[in-house]
Amino acid sequence: MYVIGLTGCAGSGKSYVCECAKEVLGIPVIDSDAECRSLQEPGQPVFEEIVREFGPSCLKEDGSLDRTGLAEIVFNNKDALKRLNELTHPAVIRHICGMLEEYRRKGEEFVIVESALATEAGYRDFCDELWLVYADDETRAERLRSTRGYSDEKIASVFASQVPQSTLFGLCERVIDNEASITKTGILRQLSFYFDAIRKRLRAAKEDEH
Repeated sequence: MYVIGLTGCAGSGKSYVCECAKEVLGIPVIDSDAECRSLQEPGQPVFEEIVREFGPSCLKEDGSLDRTGLAEIVFNNKDALKRLNELTHPAVIRHICGMLEEYRRKGEEFVIVESALATEAGYRDFCDELWLVYADDETRAERLRSTRGYSDEKIASVFASQVPQSTLFGLCERVIDNEASITKTGILRQLSFYFDAIRKRLRAAKEDEH
């Protein structure tokens, strides 16, 4: 089984690319953010550790984690963010690796793991390749305005907090172009080309072994 870590900056359209891969090409997708949220539910060890570290102020009235409030706590506090990542990332990775083993037993050919932090959180250790979903800053900003209602100030702060796309280019093996002008057909064409290229390379390597 070949594991692809798919990453990209806010507004690049990672989820849309994953949706195309899953719904049209039948490639299983693991959403690391969704898995992280599940591990932060009350009763989970990660939840308990976060509450011990940040106190009851990070909880909603119903006892669940106030993710928005927690994000505000760590956004401009590097030490707090580092501690939160230490509490969550290893647990998420262990959980994802368990899911990957299950997909491996099922005989899946490819699995995509979607994560905005793939290059920073150690995904290289269990992914065969990292792919970058790219869109220019103007396209990304417009998507964040229209889909999330972000202000220009919020967009600027989000962009400043993330690893620059120019850096991600050097950390990823392949790039999916998801500019505003790219259609669903264009996304699928790129995905299919990359998957076919990997299949050919793996077949050639297998033939060389014999």
